[in-house]
Amino acid sequence: MCKNNPKTTFWKIGLSALLVSLAGVGTTIAANGIGLNLDYAVFYSRHSGPYIEIYYGFEREGLVPVSKNDKEVCEAVVSVGMKRDQAVVLNDIWRMQVDMSDSSSQTARVVDMVRYPVEPGDYRLSFYVTDANNLSSQDSAVVDVHIPSFAEKQVEISDIELAANIKRAPADAKSNFTKSKLEVIPNPGNVYGENRPMLFFYVEAYNLLSGIQGDKYTTRYWLSDDENRNLQELPAVKRIKAKRVDASVEVGTLNVSTLPTGIYNFNFAIGEADGTPVRTGMKKIYVFNGGTAPVASQGGVDWTEAFAASEFASMDEKQLQQEFDYLQYLINTEGKEFFQSLKTLDAKRRFLFDFWKAKDPDPTTPVNENRQEYLARIEYANKHFRRMGKEGWRTDRGRVYLVYGRPDYIDRFPSTAGSKPYEIWNYNDLEGGSEFVFIDDFGFGEYVLVHSDVTGEPKNENWRLRAQAQPIRQ
Repeated sequence: MCKNNPKTTFWKIGLSALLVSLAGVGTTIAANGIGLNLDYAVFYSRHSGPYIEIYYGFEREGLVPVSKNDKEVCEAVVSVGMKRDQAVVLNDIWRMQVDMSDSSSQTARVVDMVRYPVEPGDYRLSFYVTDANNLSSQDSAVVDVHIPSFAEKQVEISDIELAANIKRAPADAKSNFTKSKLEVIPNPGNVYGENRPMLFFYVEAYNLLSGIQGDKYTTRYWLSDDENRNLQELPAVKRIKAKRVDASVEVGTLNVSTLPTGIYNFNFAIGEADGTPVRTGMKKIYVFNGGTAPVASQGGVDWTEAFAASEFASMDEKQLQQEFDYLQYLINTEGKEFFQSLKTLDAKRRFLFDFWKAKDPDPTTPVNENRQEYLARIEYANKHFRRMGKEGWRTDRGRVYLVYGRPDYIDRFPSTAGSKPYEIWNYNDLEGGSEFVFIDDFGFGEYVLVHSDVTGEPKNENWRLRAQAQPIRQ
Protein backbone atom coordinates (compact mmCIF):
# COMPACT_ATOMS: atom_id res chain seq x y z
CA MET A 1 0.00 0.00 0.00
CA CYS A 2 1.33 3.43 -0.89
CA LYS A 3 1.68 6.07 1.75
CA ASN A 4 -1.16 8.57 1.58
CA ASN A 5 0.05 11.91 0.23
CA PRO A 6 -2.01 14.87 1.47
CA LYS A 7 -0.44 17.16 -1.15
CA THR A 8 -1.71 15.17 -4.13
CA THR A 9 -2.98 17.50 -6.84
CA PHE A 10 -5.98 16.14 -8.76
CA TRP A 11 -5.43 17.78 -12.15
CA LYS A 12 -8.47 18.02 -14.38
CA ILE A 13 -8.61 15.29 -16.97
CA GLY A 14 -10.80 14.36 -19.89
CA LEU A 15 -12.48 11.20 -21.06
CA SER A 16 -9.11 9.48 -21.18
CA ALA A 17 -8.88 9.63 -17.39
CA LEU A 18 -5.16 10.30 -17.43
CA LEU A 19 -3.08 12.77 -15.46
CA VAL A 20 -1.24 13.75 -18.62
CA SER A 21 -2.24 13.34 -22.20
CA LEU A 22 -1.52 10.01 -23.74
CA ALA A 23 0.88 11.47 -26.26
CA GLY A 24 3.11 12.63 -23.45
CA VAL A 25 1.76 16.15 -23.72
CA GLY A 26 0.26 17.85 -20.68
CA THR A 27 -3.52 18.14 -20.80
CA THR A 28 -5.30 20.30 -18.26
CA ILE A 29 -9.03 20.89 -18.18
CA ALA A 30 -9.63 24.20 -16.46
CA ALA A 31 -12.52 24.84 -14.10
CA ASN A 32 -14.13 26.98 -16.78
CA GLY A 33 -14.49 24.03 -19.15
CA ILE A 34 -12.28 25.11 -22.09
CA GLY A 35 -10.77 21.63 -21.99
CA LEU A 36 -7.54 22.02 -23.97
CA ASN A 37 -6.00 18.97 -25.65
CA LEU A 38 -2.53 19.31 -27.17
CA ASP A 39 -0.37 17.07 -29.32
CA TYR A 40 2.49 17.55 -31.77
CA ALA A 41 4.58 15.77 -34.40
CA VAL A 42 7.96 16.62 -35.93
CA PHE A 43 8.57 16.26 -39.69
CA TYR A 44 11.43 17.04 -42.08
CA SER A 45 11.62 19.18 -45.21
CA ARG A 46 14.55 18.80 -47.58
CA HIS A 47 14.39 22.53 -48.28
CA SER A 48 14.01 23.98 -44.78
CA GLY A 49 14.92 21.20 -42.34
CA PRO A 50 12.85 20.02 -39.34
CA TYR A 51 9.50 21.58 -38.52
CA ILE A 52 6.91 20.97 -35.84
CA GLU A 53 3.16 20.65 -36.26
CA ILE A 54 1.17 21.50 -33.13
CA TYR A 55 -2.37 20.12 -32.91
CA TYR A 56 -4.87 21.50 -30.43
CA GLY A 57 -8.54 21.19 -29.56
CA PHE A 58 -10.87 22.75 -27.00
CA GLU A 59 -14.56 22.90 -26.10
CA ARG A 60 -16.74 25.37 -28.03
CA GLU A 61 -19.15 25.63 -25.14
CA GLY A 62 -16.27 26.63 -22.85
CA LEU A 63 -16.31 30.06 -24.55
CA VAL A 64 -18.75 32.91 -23.94
CA PRO A 65 -20.78 33.72 -27.09
CA VAL A 66 -21.40 37.32 -28.18
CA SER A 67 -23.46 38.83 -30.98
CA LYS A 68 -21.55 40.22 -33.98
CA ASN A 69 -23.11 41.14 -37.31
CA ASP A 70 -26.31 39.30 -36.38
CA LYS A 71 -24.35 36.12 -35.60
CA GLU A 72 -23.53 34.37 -32.37
CA VAL A 73 -19.75 33.99 -32.25
CA CYS A 74 -17.11 33.01 -29.75
CA GLU A 75 -13.56 34.30 -29.83
CA ALA A 76 -10.42 32.76 -28.41
CA VAL A 77 -6.94 34.22 -28.05
CA VAL A 78 -4.40 31.48 -28.74
CA SER A 79 -0.69 31.78 -28.02
CA VAL A 80 2.27 29.43 -28.35
CA GLY A 81 5.82 29.83 -27.13
CA MET A 82 8.99 27.75 -27.27
CA LYS A 83 12.11 28.17 -25.16
CA ARG A 84 15.54 26.61 -25.52
CA ASP A 85 17.91 26.97 -22.57
CA GLN A 86 15.63 29.76 -21.25
CA ALA A 87 15.98 31.67 -24.54
CA VAL A 88 12.70 32.44 -26.32
CA VAL A 89 12.83 31.07 -29.89
CA LEU A 90 9.10 31.29 -30.68
CA ASN A 91 6.35 33.59 -29.46
CA ASP A 92 3.19 33.63 -31.57
CA ILE A 93 -0.32 34.84 -30.76
CA TRP A 94 -3.51 34.99 -32.79
CA ARG A 95 -7.25 35.37 -32.45
CA MET A 96 -9.78 32.72 -33.49
CA GLN A 97 -13.46 33.34 -34.17
CA VAL A 98 -15.92 30.45 -33.92
CA ASP A 99 -19.33 30.85 -35.57
CA MET A 100 -21.99 29.54 -33.19
CA SER A 101 -24.94 30.29 -35.48
CA ASP A 102 -24.87 26.67 -36.63
CA SER A 103 -26.60 25.02 -33.67
CA SER A 104 -25.45 21.56 -34.75
CA SER A 105 -21.83 22.50 -34.01
CA GLN A 106 -22.22 24.15 -30.63
CA THR A 107 -21.15 21.13 -28.63
CA ALA A 108 -18.35 20.11 -30.98
CA ARG A 109 -14.69 20.71 -30.24
CA VAL A 110 -12.63 23.31 -32.05
CA VAL A 111 -9.66 21.54 -33.66
CA ASP A 112 -6.82 23.28 -35.47
CA MET A 113 -3.06 23.18 -35.99
CA VAL A 114 -0.02 25.38 -36.63
CA ARG A 115 3.41 24.70 -38.19
CA TYR A 116 6.81 26.20 -37.40
CA PRO A 117 10.33 25.50 -38.69
CA VAL A 118 12.66 24.76 -35.78
CA GLU A 119 16.31 23.82 -35.30
CA PRO A 120 17.26 20.45 -33.76
CA GLY A 121 17.44 20.50 -29.97
CA ASP A 122 15.41 20.30 -26.77
CA TYR A 123 12.65 22.83 -26.09
CA ARG A 124 9.91 23.73 -23.63
CA LEU A 125 6.62 24.28 -25.47
CA SER A 126 3.89 26.39 -23.81
CA PHE A 127 0.39 26.69 -25.24
CA TYR A 128 -2.45 28.93 -24.00
CA VAL A 129 -6.11 29.42 -24.94
CA THR A 130 -8.04 32.35 -23.43
CA ASP A 131 -11.69 33.32 -23.94
CA ALA A 132 -11.50 36.77 -25.56
CA ASN A 133 -14.86 37.67 -23.98
CA ASN A 134 -13.97 36.36 -20.51
CA LEU A 135 -10.26 36.79 -19.84
CA SER A 136 -10.44 34.86 -16.56
CA SER A 137 -11.41 31.75 -18.56
CA GLN A 138 -8.29 30.12 -19.94
CA ASP A 139 -6.45 26.83 -20.23
CA SER A 140 -2.88 25.87 -21.00
CA ALA A 141 -0.44 23.01 -21.46
CA VAL A 142 3.34 22.82 -21.15
CA VAL A 143 5.46 20.02 -22.61
CA ASP A 144 9.11 19.25 -23.31
CA VAL A 145 9.81 18.69 -27.02
CA HIS A 146 12.82 17.05 -28.69
CA ILE A 147 13.56 18.03 -32.29
CA PRO A 148 15.87 15.39 -33.82
CA SER A 149 18.62 15.86 -36.36
CA PHE A 150 17.45 13.92 -39.41
CA ALA A 151 20.33 12.04 -41.07
CA GLU A 152 20.87 12.43 -44.82
CA LYS A 153 21.81 8.88 -45.88
CA GLN A 154 20.03 6.50 -43.51
CA VAL A 155 16.32 5.85 -43.22
CA GLU A 156 14.48 8.21 -40.88
CA ILE A 157 10.81 8.54 -39.98
CA SER A 158 8.77 11.43 -38.65
CA ASP A 159 6.76 11.35 -35.46
CA ILE A 160 3.43 9.54 -35.70
CA GLU A 161 0.43 11.80 -36.15
CA LEU A 162 -2.77 10.19 -34.87
CA ALA A 163 -5.81 11.50 -36.71
CA ALA A 164 -9.59 11.58 -36.51
CA ASN A 165 -9.84 11.13 -40.28
CA ILE A 166 -7.65 11.03 -43.38
CA LYS A 167 -9.00 11.42 -46.89
CA ARG A 168 -7.78 12.57 -50.28
CA ALA A 169 -7.90 16.35 -50.54
CA PRO A 170 -9.59 18.11 -53.48
CA ALA A 171 -7.22 19.59 -56.04
CA ASP A 172 -8.12 23.13 -54.98
CA ALA A 173 -8.09 22.41 -51.23
CA LYS A 174 -6.87 25.26 -49.01
CA SER A 175 -7.44 23.58 -45.65
CA ASN A 176 -4.85 23.97 -42.93
CA PHE A 177 -4.96 20.18 -42.61
CA THR A 178 -3.89 19.51 -46.21
CA LYS A 179 -0.49 17.94 -46.86
CA SER A 180 0.86 15.42 -49.37
CA LYS A 181 -2.46 15.70 -51.27
CA LEU A 182 -4.31 14.42 -48.19
CA GLU A 183 -6.58 16.08 -45.66
CA VAL A 184 -5.40 14.89 -42.24
CA ILE A 185 -7.75 15.89 -39.40
CA PRO A 186 -5.84 15.75 -36.09
CA ASN A 187 -7.08 14.01 -32.95
CA PRO A 188 -5.19 15.97 -30.27
CA GLY A 189 -6.62 13.91 -27.40
CA ASN A 190 -5.56 10.56 -28.94
CA VAL A 191 -8.79 9.01 -27.59
CA TYR A 192 -10.61 6.35 -29.62
CA GLY A 193 -13.42 3.87 -29.01
CA GLU A 194 -17.22 4.01 -29.11
CA ASN A 195 -17.42 7.57 -30.41
CA ARG A 196 -14.39 7.22 -32.70
CA PRO A 197 -13.81 3.55 -33.56
CA MET A 198 -11.35 4.08 -36.44
CA LEU A 199 -7.78 5.05 -35.63
CA PHE A 200 -6.07 6.89 -38.50
CA PHE A 201 -2.33 7.55 -38.62
CA TYR A 202 0.09 9.53 -40.77
CA VAL A 203 3.89 9.00 -40.92
CA GLU A 204 6.57 10.25 -43.31
CA ALA A 205 9.67 8.20 -44.19
CA TYR A 206 12.88 9.71 -45.57
CA ASN A 207 16.04 8.52 -47.41
CA LEU A 208 14.52 5.29 -48.71
CA LEU A 209 16.67 5.18 -51.87
CA SER A 210 19.94 5.28 -49.95
CA GLY A 211 18.85 3.60 -46.73
CA ILE A 212 16.90 0.55 -47.98
CA GLN A 213 18.61 -2.31 -49.83
CA GLY A 214 16.93 -3.80 -52.88
CA ASP A 215 13.90 -2.43 -54.71
CA LYS A 216 11.25 -3.06 -52.04
CA TYR A 217 10.59 -2.17 -48.42
CA THR A 218 8.06 -3.16 -45.77
CA THR A 219 5.89 -1.28 -43.31
CA ARG A 220 4.17 -2.77 -40.30
CA TYR A 221 1.86 -1.28 -37.70
CA TRP A 222 0.21 -2.81 -34.66
CA LEU A 223 -1.04 -2.18 -31.12
CA SER A 224 0.54 -3.39 -27.91
CA ASP A 225 -0.60 -3.12 -24.30
CA ASP A 226 0.93 -0.92 -21.61
CA GLU A 227 3.62 -3.57 -21.03
CA ASN A 228 4.40 -3.57 -24.78
CA ARG A 229 2.94 -7.02 -25.40
CA ASN A 230 1.43 -7.37 -28.87
CA LEU A 231 -2.35 -7.81 -28.98
CA GLN A 232 -3.51 -11.21 -30.17
CA GLU A 233 -7.02 -9.96 -30.98
CA LEU A 234 -5.74 -7.31 -33.42
CA PRO A 235 -2.95 -8.71 -35.63
CA ALA A 236 -0.26 -6.47 -37.09
CA VAL A 237 -0.81 -5.05 -40.58
CA LYS A 238 2.14 -5.66 -42.91
CA ARG A 239 2.66 -4.16 -46.36
CA ILE A 240 5.35 -4.72 -48.99
CA LYS A 241 5.95 -1.71 -51.24
CA ALA A 242 8.06 -0.86 -54.26
CA LYS A 243 10.89 1.57 -53.55
CA ARG A 244 10.36 4.31 -56.12
CA VAL A 245 10.93 7.60 -54.28
CA ASP A 246 13.30 8.83 -51.60
CA ALA A 247 10.54 10.06 -49.27
CA SER A 248 7.17 8.39 -48.76
CA VAL A 249 3.92 9.05 -46.92
CA GLU A 250 2.57 6.12 -44.91
CA VAL A 251 -1.07 6.17 -43.79
CA GLY A 252 -3.43 3.54 -42.48
CA THR A 253 -6.29 2.65 -40.15
CA LEU A 254 -7.12 0.30 -37.32
CA ASN A 255 -10.60 -0.51 -36.03
CA VAL A 256 -10.47 -0.46 -32.22
CA SER A 257 -14.22 -0.83 -31.60
CA THR A 258 -13.85 -4.34 -30.16
CA LEU A 259 -10.89 -3.64 -27.90
CA PRO A 260 -11.37 -3.54 -24.14
CA THR A 261 -11.08 -0.17 -22.47
CA GLY A 262 -7.46 0.57 -21.68
CA ILE A 263 -4.17 2.23 -22.54
CA TYR A 264 -2.33 0.97 -25.62
CA ASN A 265 0.76 1.72 -27.68
CA PHE A 266 0.43 2.32 -31.41
CA ASN A 267 3.59 1.02 -33.12
CA PHE A 268 4.94 1.67 -36.61
CA ALA A 269 8.00 0.09 -38.25
CA ILE A 270 9.65 0.44 -41.65
CA GLY A 271 12.27 -2.02 -42.84
CA GLU A 272 13.88 -4.17 -45.49
CA ALA A 273 11.92 -6.38 -47.88
CA ASP A 274 12.44 -9.39 -45.59
CA GLY A 275 10.77 -7.52 -42.72
CA THR A 276 13.91 -6.58 -40.80
CA PRO A 277 13.00 -3.28 -39.10
CA VAL A 278 15.17 -0.24 -39.81
CA ARG A 279 13.22 2.45 -37.96
CA THR A 280 10.36 2.21 -35.46
CA GLY A 281 8.07 4.69 -33.74
CA MET A 282 5.48 4.46 -30.97
CA LYS A 283 2.68 6.61 -29.56
CA LYS A 284 0.27 6.02 -26.70
CA ILE A 285 -3.48 5.98 -27.25
CA TYR A 286 -6.46 5.46 -25.00
CA VAL A 287 -9.43 3.31 -25.97
CA PHE A 288 -12.76 3.70 -24.22
CA ASN A 289 -15.46 1.20 -25.14
CA GLY A 290 -18.22 1.37 -22.52
CA GLY A 291 -19.78 -1.89 -23.68
CA THR A 292 -16.62 -3.93 -23.17
CA ALA A 293 -14.86 -5.07 -20.05
CA PRO A 294 -11.58 -3.41 -19.10
CA VAL A 295 -8.37 -5.05 -20.27
CA ALA A 296 -8.38 -8.40 -18.50
CA SER A 297 -4.85 -8.19 -17.20
CA GLN A 298 -2.36 -5.34 -17.09
CA GLY A 299 0.59 -4.79 -14.81
CA GLY A 300 0.09 -8.18 -13.16
CA VAL A 301 -3.48 -7.32 -12.12
CA ASP A 302 -6.56 -9.25 -13.23
CA TRP A 303 -8.88 -6.30 -13.90
CA THR A 304 -11.95 -8.46 -14.46
CA GLU A 305 -11.54 -9.90 -10.99
CA ALA A 306 -10.64 -6.49 -9.56
CA PHE A 307 -13.80 -4.94 -10.98
CA ALA A 308 -16.01 -7.73 -9.61
CA ALA A 309 -14.49 -7.25 -6.15
CA SER A 310 -14.76 -3.45 -6.21
CA GLU A 311 -17.52 -1.41 -4.58
CA PHE A 312 -18.42 -0.04 -8.03
CA ALA A 313 -19.73 -3.47 -9.12
CA SER A 314 -22.66 -3.26 -6.68
CA MET A 315 -23.51 0.46 -6.83
CA ASP A 316 -27.11 1.36 -7.64
CA GLU A 317 -28.20 4.27 -9.86
CA LYS A 318 -28.29 6.80 -7.02
CA GLN A 319 -24.85 5.82 -5.73
CA LEU A 320 -23.37 5.94 -9.23
CA GLN A 321 -24.75 9.42 -9.84
CA GLN A 322 -23.39 10.66 -6.50
CA GLU A 323 -19.97 9.18 -7.27
CA PHE A 324 -20.00 10.82 -10.69
CA ASP A 325 -21.14 14.17 -9.28
CA TYR A 326 -18.08 14.17 -7.04
CA LEU A 327 -15.90 14.03 -10.17
CA GLN A 328 -17.30 17.14 -11.86
CA TYR A 329 -14.03 19.01 -11.23
CA LEU A 330 -11.93 16.21 -12.74
CA ILE A 331 -13.82 15.35 -15.93
CA ASN A 332 -14.35 17.62 -18.92
CA THR A 333 -17.57 18.21 -20.85
CA GLU A 334 -16.91 15.33 -23.24
CA GLY A 335 -16.54 12.91 -20.34
CA LYS A 336 -19.68 14.18 -18.62
CA GLU A 337 -21.76 13.82 -21.78
CA PHE A 338 -20.37 10.34 -22.37
CA PHE A 339 -21.27 9.16 -18.86
CA GLN A 340 -24.80 10.51 -19.15
CA SER A 341 -25.20 8.72 -22.49
CA LEU A 342 -24.45 5.31 -20.95
CA LYS A 343 -27.67 3.29 -20.82
CA THR A 344 -26.89 0.49 -18.38
CA LEU A 345 -25.80 0.38 -14.76
CA ASP A 346 -22.93 -1.93 -15.65
CA ALA A 347 -21.54 0.51 -18.24
CA LYS A 348 -21.61 3.34 -15.67
CA ARG A 349 -19.98 1.11 -13.06
CA ARG A 350 -17.17 0.24 -15.45
CA PHE A 351 -16.70 3.89 -16.43
CA LEU A 352 -16.14 4.91 -12.81
CA PHE A 353 -13.99 1.86 -12.11
CA ASP A 354 -11.80 2.64 -15.14
CA PHE A 355 -11.55 6.29 -14.13
CA TRP A 356 -10.13 5.53 -10.71
CA LYS A 357 -8.09 2.59 -11.98
CA ALA A 358 -6.11 5.02 -14.15
CA LYS A 359 -5.35 7.13 -11.06
CA ASP A 360 -4.42 4.28 -8.71
CA PRO A 361 -0.77 4.75 -7.61
CA ASP A 362 -0.47 1.05 -6.70
CA PRO A 363 -3.06 -1.17 -8.47
CA THR A 364 -1.68 -4.32 -6.82
CA THR A 365 -3.27 -3.32 -3.49
CA PRO A 366 -7.02 -3.47 -2.70
CA VAL A 367 -7.09 0.22 -1.72
CA ASN A 368 -6.92 3.05 -4.25
CA GLU A 369 -5.01 5.65 -2.25
CA ASN A 370 -5.87 8.54 -4.57
CA ARG A 371 -9.62 7.86 -4.40
CA GLN A 372 -9.38 7.45 -0.64
CA GLU A 373 -7.64 10.83 -0.39
CA TYR A 374 -10.18 12.49 -2.68
CA LEU A 375 -13.15 11.21 -0.65
CA ALA A 376 -11.44 12.42 2.53
CA ARG A 377 -11.17 15.88 0.99
CA ILE A 378 -14.88 15.84 0.16
CA GLU A 379 -15.67 14.97 3.77
CA TYR A 380 -13.43 17.79 5.02
CA ALA A 381 -14.94 20.30 2.57
CA ASN A 382 -18.49 19.39 3.59
CA LYS A 383 -17.60 19.83 7.25
CA HIS A 384 -15.80 23.18 6.94
CA PHE A 385 -17.16 24.98 3.86
CA ARG A 386 -20.90 24.21 3.84
CA ARG A 387 -22.83 27.46 3.50
CA MET A 388 -26.50 28.41 3.06
CA GLY A 389 -27.65 24.93 2.11
CA LYS A 390 -24.81 24.32 -0.36
CA GLU A 391 -22.62 21.28 0.24
CA GLY A 392 -19.06 22.27 1.06
CA TRP A 393 -17.47 20.46 -1.87
CA ARG A 394 -19.62 22.49 -4.28
CA THR A 395 -18.30 25.86 -3.03
CA ASP A 396 -15.26 27.63 -4.49
CA ARG A 397 -13.13 26.85 -1.47
CA GLY A 398 -14.33 23.26 -1.60
CA ARG A 399 -13.36 22.91 -5.26
CA VAL A 400 -9.87 24.28 -4.68
CA TYR A 401 -9.43 22.02 -1.65
CA LEU A 402 -10.55 18.97 -3.64
CA VAL A 403 -8.31 19.64 -6.62
CA TYR A 404 -5.17 21.01 -4.95
CA GLY A 405 -5.39 19.74 -1.38
CA ARG A 406 -4.79 21.48 1.91
CA PRO A 407 -2.93 24.81 1.50
CA ASP A 408 0.41 25.22 3.25
CA TYR A 409 -0.96 28.24 5.09
CA ILE A 410 -3.95 30.58 4.98
CA ASP A 411 -3.91 34.34 5.51
CA ARG A 412 -7.31 35.37 6.91
CA PHE A 413 -8.46 38.98 6.84
CA PRO A 414 -11.65 39.73 8.80
CA SER A 415 -14.15 42.39 7.88
CA THR A 416 -13.14 45.98 8.63
CA ALA A 417 -14.67 49.37 8.00
CA GLY A 418 -12.85 49.54 4.68
CA SER A 419 -12.65 45.91 3.60
CA LYS A 420 -14.76 42.83 3.10
CA PRO A 421 -13.55 39.61 4.74
CA TYR A 422 -11.20 37.61 2.51
CA GLU A 423 -8.75 34.72 2.62
CA ILE A 424 -5.54 33.99 0.72
CA TRP A 425 -4.62 30.32 0.39
CA ASN A 426 -0.92 29.70 -0.25
CA TYR A 427 0.62 26.61 -1.89
CA ASN A 428 4.41 26.56 -1.73
CA ASP A 429 4.99 23.75 -4.25
CA LEU A 430 2.24 24.45 -6.78
CA GLU A 431 3.76 25.93 -9.96
CA GLY A 432 6.68 27.27 -7.95
CA GLY A 433 4.47 28.93 -5.33
CA SER A 434 0.86 29.97 -5.89
CA GLU A 435 -2.08 31.59 -4.17
CA PHE A 436 -5.89 31.64 -4.29
CA VAL A 437 -7.86 34.69 -3.15
CA PHE A 438 -11.43 34.24 -1.83
CA ILE A 439 -13.71 37.16 -0.92
CA ASP A 440 -16.89 37.07 1.15
CA ASP A 441 -18.84 39.74 -0.74
CA PHE A 442 -21.92 39.87 1.49
CA GLY A 443 -20.66 38.80 4.90
CA PHE A 444 -22.57 35.50 5.00
CA GLY A 445 -19.52 33.23 4.84
CA GLU A 446 -19.85 32.48 1.10
CA TYR A 447 -16.27 32.99 -0.07
CA VAL A 448 -15.90 33.36 -3.85
CA LEU A 449 -12.65 32.69 -5.72
CA VAL A 450 -11.70 35.97 -7.41
CA HIS A 451 -8.03 35.52 -8.27
CA SER A 452 -5.26 32.93 -8.58
CA ASP A 453 -1.92 32.77 -10.34
CA VAL A 454 -2.39 29.05 -11.09
CA THR A 455 -2.69 28.16 -14.77
CA GLY A 456 -6.31 27.86 -15.86
CA GLU A 457 -7.79 29.50 -12.75
CA PRO A 458 -9.61 32.89 -12.65
CA LYS A 459 -7.25 35.88 -12.67
CA ASN A 460 -7.96 39.41 -11.49
CA GLU A 461 -4.90 41.45 -10.59
CA ASN A 462 -7.22 44.19 -9.29
CA TRP A 463 -8.98 41.91 -6.80
CA ARG A 464 -8.17 44.29 -3.92
CA LEU A 465 -10.61 46.80 -5.41
CA ARG A 466 -13.36 44.20 -5.13
CA ALA A 467 -12.34 43.53 -1.53
CA GLN A 468 -12.97 47.14 -0.60
CA ALA A 469 -16.15 47.63 1.43
CA GLN A 470 -18.78 49.77 -0.27
CA PRO A 471 -19.89 52.83 1.74
CA ILE A 472 -23.44 52.75 3.07
CA ARG A 473 -25.63 55.37 1.43
CA GLN A 474 -27.51 57.60 3.90
